[in-house]
Amino acid sequence: LQWLTRVENTMSSSWVETGIFDFVQLAKCDLHLFDPQMLLSAIFFWNRETRAFEFPCGFICPTLLDIATITGLAPIGDRFYPDAFEEEISIKETFISWDKKTYLAFINSYIGKPGTPVLTSEHIAFLMY
Repeated sequence: LQWLTRVENTMSSSWVETGIFDFVQLAKCDLHLFDPQMLLSAIFFWNRETRAFEFPCGFICPTLLDIATITGLAPIGDRFYPDAFEEEISIKETFISWDKKTYLAFINSYIGKPGTPVLTSEHIAFLMY
């Protein structure tokens, strides 16, 4: 949450403009509100190869409507064209190292110091996280 707050203070207007603000806010949800036994049951039936739940009656996948209901995010809106951005971002600004073995190591590698501006590489690493 500390990293979210740091990046949000600088990037929230950008997130609103691109339509991801509400999605990023889901990171503030407390996962302890969910029933752990239900989550364990769901994981048991999840098939990583088909990306669906595998039950004796067949495969079941979450639909866009399911995700919209669970998250409160609307599956409609303007179409996103990633190539439509006019400004180019240097590859040196966006380099992300994949050698981190834990989430904490990844966060510690990319989180900026308090009081310093949020760099493009930090923002991209945060969104990837």
